[in-house]
Amino acid sequence: MELGATICKPQNPNCLMCPINEDCNGYKLNDFMFYPIKKEKKKKPHYNVSAGIIWDDDYIIISKRKSSGMLGGLWEFPGGKIEKKETPEECLKREVKEEININIKINKFFGKIKHEYSHFSITLNAFECTYISGKIKAIECSEVKKIKLNDISKYPFPKANHKIFKFLKTS
Repeated sequence: MELGATICKPQNPNCLMCPINEDCNGYKLNDFMFYPIKKEKKKKPHYNVSAGIIWDDDYIIISKRKSSGMLGGLWEFPGGKIEKKETPEECLKREVKEEININIKINKFFGKIKHEYSHFSITLNAFECTYISGKIKAIECSEVKKIKLNDISKYPFPKANHKIFKFLKTS
């Protein structure tokens, strides 16, 4: 590390004083400004998603992610990725039907939440919804539960879902 701080500096390297210049490709090729070769950073994918706080009387419906996927084994508010030419509301209704087999009514848009994970980022559209019909069934998740709002802290949620909790306190 000291070589990088004192001799092999990004600006004006002192190659003649370097004790390892005979092993340096930049010195050998007299092309030191391009070494070390910097790796291009991969762009993190970004997803637009919708999630619903779905009320069934005094209970909210939550689903557990399959353990094999990203954020596996965590509980979440049902929803998913918005497809091209799909509104956030259309996405939510479709995803809830695909994941847990129910129909919902969207009552209110809570807001957008931006969140960064280590390998991707999301913009989450949060909605308050009401259960309308259908038999609740875990299809694209490992489990579905109806819980009382004051029991929510007993379930591990992804960080982005934690940002939705503030809407639950005020509604």
